[in-house]
Amino acid sequence: MPRSARSCADWRVPTRAASARSRSTLERAKPSAERIRAGLPRDWTIGDKTGGGAVPYAAASGIAIAWPPSGAPLIIAIYTHRNVVDAKHDDRVIASTASVLARGLGKIS
Repeated sequence: MPRSARSCADWRVPTRAASARSRSTLERAKPSAERIRAGLPRDWTIGDKTGGGAVPYAAASGIAIAWPPSGAPLIIAIYTHRNVVDAKHDDRVIASTASVLARGLGKIS
């Protein structure tokens, strides 16, 4: 998944028009403001897609291309699950992981 997202972020798809369509589609998608988007600054352009399965271990995921106001975009892929049967997923885990990643890469302080 991150490799496919990188193609879009780096404009490495077959044509610039195809890349622009992919970026536009990602940016318009509003899958969950409580996952990756919640962990990153509001002034960033973010295109993301979420996923997950409810049972038995509350799998949840998010993949995003995040364009800060300056600098290179970040490719973020986060996959989580719980160790308890019939647990509910927790969007805050994905949001905080996105923040930790951006901070660790020096994109936010």
